[in-house]
Amino acid sequence: LVAEDCQDSGFFCVVNASREPVAECPHSAMCMCRPLEGDCTSSKDCAAEGLDCMDLTEGKPTDSCPKSSTCFCAEPPPTSSTGTTTSSTPDALPCTDGIPSGLGINASACGQLIGGETCDVTCMGSYTGAPATYFCRMGSLAAKDEEISCSLRQCTGGLPEGPYNVSNCGGKQDGDVCIVDCLLGYRSSPALYMCFSDGRFAPAAGQAPAAPCEVLVCDVGVRLWGMGVNTSDCLETAAGETCIATCAEGYVGKEAEVSCSNRGAFVGEGPTCMPIPCDLPGFLFAEGLQTTCGSSVAEAVRDGESCGAGCRKGYDGAYVD
Repeated sequence: LVAEDCQDSGFFCVVNASREPVAECPHSAMCMCRPLEGDCTSSKDCAAEGLDCMDLTEGKPTDSCPKSSTCFCAEPPPTSSTGTTTSSTPDALPCTDGIPSGLGINASACGQLIGGETCDVTCMGSYTGAPATYFCRMGSLAAKDEEISCSLRQCTGGLPEGPYNVSNCGGKQDGDVCIVDCLLGYRSSPALYMCFSDGRFAPAAGQAPAAPCEVLVCDVGVRLWGMGVNTSDCLETAAGETCIATCAEGYVGKEAEVSCSNRGAFVGEGPTCMPIPCDLPGFLFAEGLQTTCGSSVAEAVRDGESCGAGCRKGYDGAYVD
C-alpha cells in the first residue's frame, strides 16, 4: 500500500500496470513489492539473482510466463518442513479484508478470493447502483475503478396519466407514499399511492386508483352580474376559458370579456348596462302640456318605465299615462 511496506526486503512499491515506483499505491490500482529490474518471461531470467519468475496473475512461480507484463522476479517461496513449497508473495494471500458491505450490497462472489483474482459486486433487492469489480491484493479487496454504491431505487412509473398533480411523488423510494390529485381547474379527487420495490407506484393497500379528473365549469348563477347583463355566451364555460358578457335587449353598455378561473369562478369586470332612454316625441312639448317623461335625453324615462302628460294650469284636458 505504501513504500514502507517493501523497504525491509529492499524492494520498491510498484504499480503493476505502469511498473512505476510510488510512495503510496493510487486508489483502485494494484501494487506489488518488487525490484525495479526488468520483467521475466521464464525462470532463466531470474536464476542469476537467485529469484523466481513469479506469475502476477497466478501468484506462484512459473517456468514460462505467457505475457511478460504479468511476471516479475521475486524471492522463491519458503519450503515447509514437509518439503512442500508455500507462496510468500503478497498476492498469494486469501482476501479476508475489504469485502464491501452495507445495505443493498451483494458481495457473495467475493468470499473465497486469493491474490490476483477478481469479483463483481452488485446491488440487490430494492437497491440500485452500477456494479463494481474488486480485485484481491495483499489479503484485501480493492475496487478496480469506483467503489460500489447502492441506494434505494426511486419510483419512476405507475402513476396515472392525464391532468393529475404528481409533484409530491418525486424522489420517493420503496415504502414511501404520496398524494395524487387533480390539477387546478379540475374537480379534486385525491388518491394515496405507494412506491414499491420494483420501482413503480401503485395504489396503497386498501386504496382505489385515482378517479378521472373532471374539468370545472363556472356557474353564471353564482356571480352577481348587475342589472341588464346578458350571460348567455358564458354558459358551460370551463376553467381556463373566456366568454363575452353583453347588455341585454333594452339596455346599453360596452361588452366585456370575463374568464373562468381554475377554481371554477368567473373573474374580470363585467359590463355596466343601463336601460335605453326613450325618445321624447314632439307633441309632449306642445303649448299647455306638462309631462313627467323628462325634458331632455338625460332625464328621459328608460326602457320599461312609464310617465304621464297633462294640461298646465289655465288649460283644460285629461291626464294621460
